Amino acid sequence: MKIGRLTGIFCAIVFITLFFSGMLNAVENIENDILKIRKQYQEIESNIKNLDKMESEGITGYYDPENKQLVKITTALLRDWYEENCSFYFHEGELFFIFIERCSGEEMFTTEELGITEEQLWQSGWEAKTLKFSQDRIYVKKNKCIRYLSREKVLPVSNTNPELYKVKDHEVNPSEYDISIIETGILLFKNFKLK
Repeated sequence: MKIGRLTGIFCAIVFITLFFSGMLNAVENIENDILKIRKQYQEIESNIKNLDKMESEGITGYYDPENKQLVKITTALLRDWYEENCSFYFHEGELFFIFIERCSGEEMFTTEELGITEEQLWQSGWEAKTLKFSQDRIYVKKNKCIRYLSREKVLPVSNTNPELYKVKDHEVNPSEYDISIIETGILLFKNFKLK
């Protein structure tokens, strides 16, 4: 009986050890992937002035002039009190990183505060008291999000320098939106033509 119990305990210890070492390897692999993505991102951004630039229907593509590979696509969306700039990064035809910057009206003035009618407020396009600035970083491997980091800050309209680099990142669980933004990047890459 004692040998059976010891064998069971030994097997449990071996299983737990293998399980946790596998988890640690998976975490280590993701961290290595993140470091590789950051290096690829830095290579593109540090070389941006030397890349060929092409615009088509509000979308800008950046090509490596040596191998004619598309390495970056940027898009911009501007609406009343909302601005979004999105950059998709590619290496050898594979999407590896998405960087999104947003600014939107967070808290709006009321008709009472402005001393105008609701009709006048609608015609004026509203007035913001505060703006919400945000940045999202989506790390991609094999068309899947492996890490999503976000930071945001709300400021009075008079302060348009959010200094987001001083704000701590928080990790976000990927959502359907994140999956669709990855799919958007892949479609942009497939449909952006070198003229």
